[in-house]
Amino acid sequence: KLKVTRMTDRIEFLFFKFANKKIDGSLDWYANLKQSIELRNKLVHPKENLNITINQVEQAIISVVETINEIYLVVYHKKYPSYDRGLFAKNTL
Repeated sequence: KLKVTRMTDRIEFLFFKFANKKIDGSLDWYANLKQSIELRNKLVHPKENLNITINQVEQAIISVVETINEIYLVVYHKKYPSYDRGLFAKNTL
């Protein structure tokens, strides 16, 4: 049977495994991630019409990048390589 685990549980596991500590729920990046997950759930499982703004989408993307960076810091002890690119990065070939 398929076992489904919440993404936040997986992130908390990584922090405990590599940093030997629990995530402080009041950290900005973690609170922003939870808000983004809540927005995602409202979109995927709608109970009412939902209007989202460009700002909400931008904040959701930023929260994911911040979360990836925090995981990188704990696991690899360095920043996520693309962390400083921002939302409107130019592709260079």
